[in-house]
Amino acid sequence: MSCPSPYPSEPDYATFLSDYGSYISAASSGTGVPESAIASQWYQEWGIPINNPANQGNYSEGLGIFGQCVNGACGSLPIFCTLSDGVSAYIDQVNYSYNGGSNALPNIYNSPTNWAAAWENGFAGNLVATEIPTDNGCSQTSTSRAWPGVTDIPSGASEQEIQAYHEQAGYAVMEAMGASRWDAGHYWLCGQEYAGEQLTVIAYDSGWYASLDYVS
Repeated sequence: MSCPSPYPSEPDYATFLSDYGSYISAASSGTGVPESAIASQWYQEWGIPINNPANQGNYSEGLGIFGQCVNGACGSLPIFCTLSDGVSAYIDQVNYSYNGGSNALPNIYNSPTNWAAAWENGFAGNLVATEIPTDNGCSQTSTSRAWPGVTDIPSGASEQEIQAYHEQAGYAVMEAMGASRWDAGHYWLCGQEYAGEQLTVIAYDSGWYASLDYVS
């Protein structure tokens, strides 16, 4: 298999979630990452037409890095045999390099990447990284924004307060995604303030920040 030509455009938000919601849920369950962050990342990457939902690399000899079935390539990216294979590869890759542990890759702030921990504990503010590339071609200084995690929910919080914390914890994960090595452009655009901000824009515009603010 090779790249589709022309490469299909992203559907609208509602169609995307209707078509791929079950896969997003499986990825959330397998990684401990909220559905709001995964949906926003996959929508931004749009690797689903090649069965590689977040456009992950690292493959050789016809096998995904963790043994999933691969059938061809689209540029430097593997085309997985099925979308289920791609989701499985995503789960394995996240858990290996992006969810803490001895194999965790450093982020732009020189801390180990841990997306699931960002959901639990939030993301620290006022971290600074310079000359960080964006998705649309400039380099900027990223100053991190502080977001709480779900463990910060105070005792006796109302349902509305709990939801607000869940929404912000999802944003913490999106910032952790942007600060990680996954995306060469770090999921932000010229003029935005911190790596990962573009994922929060997608989450807000789609409504996923509130409707998918949970780990499956």
